[in-house]
Amino acid sequence: MSRGPYNLEKSKEKNDAGVHLGGQMNTKHKYNHSEMSKRLKGLRTSKGYPQHELAKILDVDKKTIKNYESETTKPSIDILIEYSKAFNVPLDYLVYGSQENVQAYKSTTLYYEIELLSREKKEIVKNLIKGLKSL
Repeated sequence: MSRGPYNLEKSKEKNDAGVHLGGQMNTKHKYNHSEMSKRLKGLRTSKGYPQHELAKILDVDKKTIKNYESETTKPSIDILIEYSKAFNVPLDYLVYGSQENVQAYKSTTLYYEIELLSREKKEIVKNLIKGLKSL
């Protein structure tokens, strides 16, 4: 019986320290390559990027983007991280389609972007928010 990370059976085996070696993998979200490819394409088209423009942003060849979107190849974790940054979405959304952390991720990212601004620019953002609230 396999004890790899995809084994869903509970292991009774223990290591030398008496710690259980197995466990159950979180099966709340399941990876589906076809669905991930659709999400990658959907993100690109929602921003109006042609494949060649996204390829420049991700520093890959245009054909590479086409291959990701047509399910010919799977993006590496490094490329998924770049997608995450470019579209301001968490990795679990890209891989699993999980909407749970999308808004929290965007809010946190926005907060850190504002924190990097100068004091004057932070004041402008603050006044913009006040103005929007009064509408």
